[in-house]
Amino acid sequence: MNKAKYIGESINQLCGVDIYENKRTQDLVDIRSMACYILHKDLKMTLYDVRDHFNFFGKSITHCTVYHNVKLFAEVRKRKTHLEAIRDTIMQTVDPKFSLLKRIEEINDKSKIEQINNCISYYG
Repeated sequence: MNKAKYIGESINQLCGVDIYENKRTQDLVDIRSMACYILHKDLKMTLYDVRDHFNFFGKSITHCTVYHNVKLFAEVRKRKTHLEAIRDTIMQTVDPKFSLLKRIEEINDKSKIEQINNCISYYG
């Protein structure tokens, strides 16, 4: 199973919705924006690839709508913090490095960040 399909199925299961359904309720739009964000930003899929993914599973969507949904998720994640937790859960299963990178992003101490960068440079 490819990652995009796995993510779609995981979101459907964890949120109890079908993101490929041709409806536009607020909850579904918010969840779909998270899906677009994960596919485009986290998996590095192009807007056209994300569009094709949704179209393949029956959701009529354009690359412009995907772009709008990706931008929309910045607002959605503040309003519905549980979606950010769902994103974290999904991404940890898709990419084991995700949780480590997330923890590094949360560090505010510059000396700790420098130590991490030195370790990465030394071993990388």
